[in-house]
Amino acid sequence: MSRRGRILLRTGIVLFVVGAGPLLAIIIAASLGLTHDPNPNPVGLGMLAGITFWPAVIMIVWGVVSIRHERNEPLAAPGPHRTTLLTRETPDLLSTREDTHDDQ
Repeated sequence: MSRRGRILLRTGIVLFVVGAGPLLAIIIAASLGLTHDPNPNPVGLGMLAGITFWPAVIMIVWGVVSIRHERNEPLAAPGPHRTTLLTRETPDLLSTREDTHDDQ
């Protein structure tokens, strides 16, 4: 594994847990009836989650791609549409052929 990929992946996961974790804990506690207010309004925790969510997702994706690139593994298995290559023997599909026109 690449060191850079591991660091990005771990940092992204920690950022996601630290940023969204407190807000999710308040939401779960309110839904279970553990808070005095059944509809809490944690503005600060919502802002923290909003600010840290996308950077965490980007770091997680970047870390996974970096690790896969280091291992030289494809992200998706090549399908049958990727196996054919255009060669010089491949006819030009955009050219017009005169023998296809019917002259009457």
